[in-house]
Amino acid sequence: RAQGGAPAGGVKPYLLDALKLWLRTSVDELTGGALTPRANGGGATYLHSRRAFSPGLLCRTQMAALAKVAGRTGVLALSDDLATLGASHAANLRSALQFNRERLQRASEEFDTSRALSPADGMVEMESVARSLHRLGVILAARTIVLAGARDARAEVMPHAVSDFVSVLGAQQLPDYARASSLPPVARLLTEHGAVGDSIDLDADLLAELGAKCDLKTDPALWRLLPQLLAASLQLPPWSSLTADLASDALPNNLHTVAFALHALLSMVDPLMRAPASPSAVAAAAPPPGGGGALVAHRRFVELA
Repeated sequence: RAQGGAPAGGVKPYLLDALKLWLRTSVDELTGGALTPRANGGGATYLHSRRAFSPGLLCRTQMAALAKVAGRTGVLALSDDLATLGASHAANLRSALQFNRERLQRASEEFDTSRALSPADGMVEMESVARSLHRLGVILAARTIVLAGARDARAEVMPHAVSDFVSVLGAQQLPDYARASSLPPVARLLTEHGAVGDSIDLDADLLAELGAKCDLKTDPALWRLLPQLLAASLQLPPWSSLTADLASDALPNNLHTVAFALHALLSMVDPLMRAPASPSAVAAAAPPPGGGGALVAHRRFVELA
């Protein structure tokens, strides 16, 4: 038997399918396609300090128990399934970038001159952008719970030195200044141990899936406008009328999880922001996901927002 009690061959396919369905159903229940608080009080709230959607929908204790049953294969499959689901929502941003391309380019140039972001009024498909960010945020929050559970399960059956070694391994710098976490085998090991934690910018598994679904290589210049689009999305409802719940350190309908979406998307395009403007030079110049270095896209977003 494998570590944590799972059969050596991994979790049974029918059980894995059931776990995936349960996770996806939970995510659907949390988003529901709405951007306003639900009539039932907003449903379960994501509490980052506990790594849980409380009360009782998803929590790290549940995920730790599942990790013991599902083993390495199950943890990786659940993590990958949520990454794939999230990437499908990230890819929806392409149409908004395309429709608003000229306006975003003009707004970026005006900002560099005036240091003032143009109003987002009149931009198209912004409601779709808000929905995609919300859903992606909830999905990534759920994924952090899965990884936290995997980390807890590993800690129960392995010496802490093993997890520490995996974390240190992922942080090692390679000769090209990228981090070892950018190497696919190391990335899988980090995911398996839940060692990525909240460092989405070093989560090469997730960033590779997002980049593939968004098809960054087809039009890198388009995706370099993403910080402008994300900053513009914060000018519109529901952000203008939100009231934070200080007791739970949360926003209505889990809109605070949008922070995960912003971090992931900006990390995804960061290599493009650091690459030469010529599309032909992007492949050679852009560091791989998880490559570390200055987060140029994040800095640009903060300036704009």
